[in-house]
Amino acid sequence: MVAYNISLAPPLRKPARPATRPQGFARGTLVRTIFGQRPVERLMAGDLLLDTDGQLVTLRALRQVRVEPEDLVRIAPGEAAPGLERALIVGADQKLALRDWRTDLIYGSGVMACAAQMVDGRSLRQLKVARQLFQLEVGSDCVIHANGLPALLRGSAQGAQHGGQRLGQVFGDQAGADLARGLDMQPGARRCGLGHRHLACHQPGDQARQHIA
Repeated sequence: MVAYNISLAPPLRKPARPATRPQGFARGTLVRTIFGQRPVERLMAGDLLLDTDGQLVTLRALRQVRVEPEDLVRIAPGEAAPGLERALIVGADQKLALRDWRTDLIYGSGVMACAAQMVDGRSLRQLKVARQLFQLEVGSDCVIHANGLPALLRGSAQGAQHGGQRLGQVFGDQAGADLARGLDMQPGARRCGLGHRHLACHQPGDQARQHIA
């Protein structure tokens, strides 16, 4: 005789990770303002920031959130983060101007990508301790310098309209030209001007984004 154990209990499942992971910058991150570089924790609503083109950006609000280690990424200065002056800690979904062999293969240069997508265990790695992050709210999309590294801030209005889905490029003229040639072959790509730089935007599902995991 063969006995079977039958359970009516539902199978155990790991809790699903939230669809959106945190953005923002850790305490001590330097942001350019009209009065020079200031730590992010000392900013206040109404402060005037400077974007990568030197244009004024009004800070609408500053939020402080506690983030668990699995949603934190530390970026060290090096080839993966051109322009980064000192180590930077951000939320997993914070978009930064980064590059590695994958971006070089697909674009021929760096791209604006989520920090978590570019973790390699060396230049970019996850932290082991929870931290407080500061989230900057602005009226429209802009790119600022965070410790010298270009970082994308999602506008409060445009973020809702586009669902927060965008990849971009914020590099010099030659790199922008190289990227533009590559984007001509990418479906769904469009270009947005950022002064003397170029911002390449992709919608979800684009082939390029699927390859940058």
